[in-house]
Amino acid sequence: MTTSMPEIVAAADWWASRLRGDRSWIDAGDPELTAEIKASVAVERKRTSTEVLAFRNALVPALEAHVVPHWDRAKDPQWASALRTVVVDYGPDPVLADAAESAGISRLKTGELPIKTVMWINPGLVTVREGYGGRQVLVWASPSWDRPACGKHRLVGDFRGWQVFNEICARPVYHKEDCGDWEPDTKRCATCGGTYVDHESEQAWATPSRCRNWSRENA
Repeated sequence: MTTSMPEIVAAADWWASRLRGDRSWIDAGDPELTAEIKASVAVERKRTSTEVLAFRNALVPALEAHVVPHWDRAKDPQWASALRTVVVDYGPDPVLADAAESAGISRLKTGELPIKTVMWINPGLVTVREGYGGRQVLVWASPSWDRPACGKHRLVGDFRGWQVFNEICARPVYHKEDCGDWEPDTKRCATCGGTYVDHESEQAWATPSRCRNWSRENA
């Protein structure tokens, strides 16, 4: 089965490339588990080019069947995006496992595909967050897609006591590097007119009377 959807082709090519490659990047979020998975995968032979191509060709129609029913849901695009994901936790997504079986690969072993990974297949855009703690990066985009700014706020510290600034990242979204091109945030809360810091700083959370209807709709 062939497809004219470039999103599907890009997604299938990406998963096939991971099945072909080495596993040095594996990070399960736990050192002992990571070492165990690497040791397990190391004794397995790498998949041949024939196996990888068969997997890729089987994955194209499988992905199309997976995402097309949720392709045009303009009333709730965010929820539809969640339905168009392909996820590998410690085992492969059923759509990946079924494609492997169709390709004659009886069982994908843990670590053959990147664990703790999520791919989003959206109209005109394919992104992926690969591995534990990975950043969401761009896999493929339509030439007509206007790449917006990242919009992540500048924080210092961690979730136990970070300092929040009224500055947002101005780099194109899905960049691989850390944020750093900071610009003043001109957005304000539609309810009270407050800033991001007014709502999300440690001090704001300690204030019982803070606005609980935080929205950044107003510029």
